[in-house]
Amino acid sequence: MTRKTLLAGLGTALLALAAPAAFSADAAPATVTADQAKPYIGTWVVTLDAPPGPMLFTINVKVDAGKVVASVNNEMMGEGNATSITTDGKTLTLAYTADMQGMPAPVTVVLTPKAADLQSDFSFMNGQFSMSGVATPKK
Repeated sequence: MTRKTLLAGLGTALLALAAPAAFSADAAPATVTADQAKPYIGTWVVTLDAPPGPMLFTINVKVDAGKVVASVNNEMMGEGNATSITTDGKTLTLAYTADMQGMPAPVTVVLTPKAADLQSDFSFMNGQFSMSGVATPKK
């Protein structure tokens, strides 16, 4: 399956489920301390089973100048920098906006430590479409 076909299939599936309210402005960044982010620091790789086929995502969480920052990268959707990073003490939640064929698509990624890995729960279009997988440290 070509990249264009895969992106078109996923884009169509996500956009069909979206409500106009899904395209709201990005939230302001939240403060998560470097100590709170320790279990999540690093580069992680997760493959999600999407309707058009497997999708590989790279999640990068790091501390830059004392501030926790994160990005999520996918070959078809490009890289999205987290506009909000929050924690409830058990999970780290990243929010960013992906590019779905030129349309902004809000994405939330909830990371939960699972032994040496991270359970990764992706929610697209404000919960209209979800996929999960296990992120492993990038080697």
